[in-house]
Amino acid sequence: MEELSAKVKWNAVIAYFMVFVSVFFLISKDTNVSHPFVKSHVKSAFVLHLLIALVLFVMGYNFFGWIRIWDYSLNSIITALLLLFIFLGILYGMYMAHRWKRVTLWEIFGKIWVPQSMMQSNQSSEIHEETYPILILSHVPFIWYLLYGRNKSLPHIRDIVMLNFIVTLMSCFFFVTWYYSIASLLMLGYIIYSVALCISLVMNGHIKTINLDVIPGAEKKYIIQKSVFTYIAQTLKHHKTETLSHIIEQKSSQRRAQEMSDLEAVKKLPKSKLPTAIFYIPFVNIAWVTSSHTREKFHLRNGLVLTLLTLLLIFIFWRNLDILLFIAFPVFFGIGYAERKAYRMPYVYDIYLLYAWFIHGLWRVFHRTRELQKTDIKQSIKIWETKDIAKKETNTEVTAEKK
Repeated sequence: MEELSAKVKWNAVIAYFMVFVSVFFLISKDTNVSHPFVKSHVKSAFVLHLLIALVLFVMGYNFFGWIRIWDYSLNSIITALLLLFIFLGILYGMYMAHRWKRVTLWEIFGKIWVPQSMMQSNQSSEIHEETYPILILSHVPFIWYLLYGRNKSLPHIRDIVMLNFIVTLMSCFFFVTWYYSIASLLMLGYIIYSVALCISLVMNGHIKTINLDVIPGAEKKYIIQKSVFTYIAQTLKHHKTETLSHIIEQKSSQRRAQEMSDLEAVKKLPKSKLPTAIFYIPFVNIAWVTSSHTREKFHLRNGLVLTLLTLLLIFIFWRNLDILLFIAFPVFFGIGYAERKAYRMPYVYDIYLLYAWFIHGLWRVFHRTRELQKTDIKQSIKIWETKDIAKKETNTEVTAEKK
């Protein structure tokens, strides 16, 4: 029985690399060959090899052959990726046959395309119908952060926003580097994916999104980076190093405490009559520098730094102003957090603190120099006054002696 089982298993494995021979297994009368387990794998293997022939036939017409990417045609890149995808499916089918498990084509491509552990459904959390527009609009580039900052608790919205951010950032990168075709294809694929997801949400009331919890958000990444620098500094100084997780937790607590302290301070200030979004529009926010003593002063500081960065990009990349697309990311990011009055935007507010420290240092040097100059003037006046008095006394003595 064990020998029979081994033969059945290896016949199923062989079906994946001797596909045209294994097709005859379907009409064989040998029990080791016509076993239902073998037949199921023969069918999957035949379809996979048929897909290889179909890809080679269709891509043989040289679609997108005129588009060159690093000296390779886009046709060659797409063909190689499709063949690699199918080849991985063949390997996965052989692995499952070796483990005595049946597998369907849907399961093969599902395992290769997106692991099931990375998919999230809404079974554990209810999606209300009134939240559909928010989830749908979260797929729109540069609109996600306007909604995400106020709707973080909605299920799936973080994964939708994170994927939107990654795709939009990559598309902008290819657009700025003049690979317009790649940017268009990337956005086209994302649009098809987003439309399918939105239709599933509206028709069935549930969606499945890719689990991107492993990718930290802007604030978490900012805290992790600062914690890593602290950890490295402690190690180099041979201090008693704390664990990295403890430093991350400590930095997070410090940031929350700092925001609460800032919030208590800005509550005592008057409220600005302008919408907070104005403070994040480069160059426009310069007209409202006088609002630095209002509750929105932190947003104004963030916006002024974005204006400074925009000026630097224009000055450095004046031949390719498409790079200004990247300024749109922090602009929309800041507007989305308009309700946080004491919001210190990661990295951006650090630039403001560095600039304020530099200006304050210059002012101190200037003020100290002025004080020293005044002191020198007073001392020189006193010296001249002493000389005049000495001359007068000498003249008086000489006059008295003559008399």
